[in-house]
This record gives sequence, C-alpha cells and structure tokens, in this order.
Amino acid sequence: MTVRTITFNDKTYRIDSYGFLIFPEDWDEDFARGMAHKAGIKGELTPAHWKMINFIRNEFERMHACPLVYISCLKNEIGLGDMKKLFPAGYLRGVCRLAGITYRQGYFQQTWFRENIVCNTQAYENKSYFIDVEGFLTNPEDWDENYALHKAYEMKMPEYLSPDHWQLMTYIRNKFNATRQIPTPEDFCRDNKIDPGDFEWLFPDGYYRGLIRLAGLKSQNSHREALLKFDNALYNGFLVSQSENNSQGANVMGTLEHGGKTYEVDEKGFLSDFRQWDENFARGAAVKSGMNPELSTEQWQVIQWIRKSYQETGRCPIVYETCRNIGLRLDELRRLFPTGYLRGACKLAGITYKVGYLGQTYLPSTAEDLNHISADKVYEVDVRGFLIRPEDWDEYYAAYRAFDMKIPGGKLTEDHWRVIRFMRSHHAATGTIPNIYETCEKNGLALSDLERLFPDGYHRGAVKIAGLRVL
Repeated sequence: MTVRTITFNDKTYRIDSYGFLIFPEDWDEDFARGMAHKAGIKGELTPAHWKMINFIRNEFERMHACPLVYISCLKNEIGLGDMKKLFPAGYLRGVCRLAGITYRQGYFQQTWFRENIVCNTQAYENKSYFIDVEGFLTNPEDWDENYALHKAYEMKMPEYLSPDHWQLMTYIRNKFNATRQIPTPEDFCRDNKIDPGDFEWLFPDGYYRGLIRLAGLKSQNSHREALLKFDNALYNGFLVSQSENNSQGANVMGTLEHGGKTYEVDEKGFLSDFRQWDENFARGAAVKSGMNPELSTEQWQVIQWIRKSYQETGRCPIVYETCRNIGLRLDELRRLFPTGYLRGACKLAGITYKVGYLGQTYLPSTAEDLNHISADKVYEVDVRGFLIRPEDWDEYYAAYRAFDMKIPGGKLTEDHWRVIRFMRSHHAATGTIPNIYETCEKNGLALSDLERLFPDGYHRGAVKIAGLRVL
C-alpha cells in the first residue's frame, strides 16, 4: 500500500494509491467534497449523497466495520438503481470512499494498525501467502499478525482478536516450534486451563478449523482426523464445560421441570422439540445453567432472534450472525450468557447446533464431496485472502472459499456459478472487475437476490470466491 497525501482547503489527508483514506478518524466533509469527482459525481453533493455518506460513517463508528451494500440500501430505503445514479463509480469506490471508509477497515484493530503502519504497508500489496485448498498456510514460517487478523475476519470471528486469542496462538506456535507437533486439544485445554465453553467463545470454528488455522499451522492427515473429531464434538455439544456439569447437579436425565411444567430434554439439557419451547422453559434452563431466571430485555432479544432465525432458515444461526444482526459485540454477548453461545443463548432459545449446523448437514455434505481434491494444490493469496493470479482459480478453490466463508447451505448453487462465471468472463475480456450494478443487470438479479447468494457482500463475497482481486 503506497501512502500518499492529498490536500483540500489547506488540510492534508493520507490516502492509499486508490484514494481511500488511511485513517477514518481523519475524515471530514471537505474530504468528501474534494473526492466527489472520483466517484463519478458531477457538481455538488446533494442531501441524498450526504444521507448515505453519514449512514456509513455512523455504522462504522457503531460496529467498527464497513457496512455491506445490502444493509446500506435497506436501511436507507434505496434501490440499486438509485444508488447507481448517486454514486456511478460503485458502492466501494463511490460512497464508501467518500465516507472515508473501506472494507479494509474492520480487518484491523486501529491502534495496532497505527503502531505497525510500515508492516501493513508492505503486507497489503507486496506480501503473499501460499495456502492449500482448505485455507491452511503451507509454510508456518510465512505466518504473521497481519495474516491472523485478516483470516479471523474472513472466518467471521464475531470480534477482533483479543489478548486471549493472541496468547493462545503464541502458546501453540511456540509448542509447534519446539516440538514440530501440534498439541492435542486435550493437552492444549489442560495446559491453558480452558474448558470447551470458553473455547467456543474464543474460536467458534473449533480447534483445528479455528485456532490451528489462525496460528498458521497445519496437521498431517492422521493427526488431522483426531483434531477434527474434537471440533465435531464441540459443534454438537458433546463436550460439556466443567461449569455446566456443576450447574446441572442432580438434574434428572431427559426432563427439565420448572414453573409446574415438564419438558423433554436430551442428555445435555437441550430441548428435544423446539416447538415445546416457551418463556417458562427459558427461565428453567437459565436456572440449570447457573443464571438468574429473571432474564433481561437484552437476553430476551437474543433468545427471540435465535428462534426467529431458526424458524426462517431451519438451522441454528452461527454466533457471528447473532452478533451482527442484533448489533452486539462478542464480549457483550458473553456477559449476557456466561456459559457460552451454544450452552447458554441457544439452549435457552430451545435450539441446538445439532440442527443444521457444521457437525451435521453443513460440513459432511461439502467436505466429502471435495475429499478427492489433491492436497498438493497450492494457491497464492494476498493478506486479505484474495487470489493473486486469477488464472490459478479453479472450481475447487471457489467451493472451499464458499465453505470457509459459510455460504448458506454450504454449497454453491447454479445461481452462484452463473454470477461467478459472468464475473470471470468479464474480467478475462476487459481486465476489470464488473461493478455491482453491472453484475446485477447482466444476471437479472435484484439486490436482495445478490444478498441471498453472497451475504458477505459483493467484494468480500462474490469477487473473492470468483478468484478476482480488489486492489
């Protein structure tokens, strides 16, 4: 990333080589006015322009991330055609650039970014990483903090990496450097005095798919299967934290009694039939989990959203979805449900990961279909996870990126492939990536259709899966 300067009304701003503001807090209205021509805007910015710009600024300050185009349009009751008229250059290169925000923000903890600007400058455009088809680094020596930060974002970690994350990654990398082996999950949890409930909060993707991958390590086939068993057990609720064991006490297996009602539950205290759920069950499950049965408004909001999402999709929402849709940070959700997301919020909502999540339909149907892929295939990506050379792309790469990014349903459908092929054909013919307007128009898609297909966004989802690169 080349750091340049630009001056408007005697104030100097630091921008990258594409005109994006390096630090969002340096933004003011003069910057937006001065950069308007870059967004294809002729004349002065209108109230409609400022409404979108200020919305993005406010959302960034609230959530510390650039809002997706879907959210910006929905909240401002604006269609894609109207957006195109306002910002002809596109969403990212238009309104986001004028707002002083790019999707790169949110990948980084800004204090860390400021202290390491030289490292970041080199990493953004000059450093690349070689990964296998599952997204693991092929050489642990290539790992750095930039890689971990961006990988955490791509994997939809609900929160920035905390000191606890860095401490555990440092521990496991030191162990690997000393022994050239990855410690077993049991040894890891014992040495770090961490139980599965806490582990779930820190690494929702599990030990191997989460922690090991973020730490830039990779296991050989035989050991890999053992690590995956731990992850599958974690997803399916077979690993029970010590705090949960203590809170269950002498609970009668198979039933939960509260408020004069009896509910059928499984061996871990999850409701057997979500249709039996009522608020009385949530209060009873709270008691069994060591929580106050007088649940707060915030706790009820989380519980009701989980149930609503399950009823609409047929699956338990992943923790990042719950945080994003309710507008909570992970530490706030953890304060509300100390026993864990699965063992706290989902249990009280009468839902379990056993229904429609990774341990069941989501993972095996995808992983088994792709089992025959050569483990020797390597892809070179930049620090944000975009393929360096579009010609290295293949359908296996797309399938695994979609899996890694948790595309709904776990598999790319023909509708996905149609969009991907259009984008790649356009790039091959013109050397450019079509903007979101062109992609929707050529494929007959409404913005809501694109959101359904690529919930990560146009650039962070469709473009990345298509093996193209946003510079």
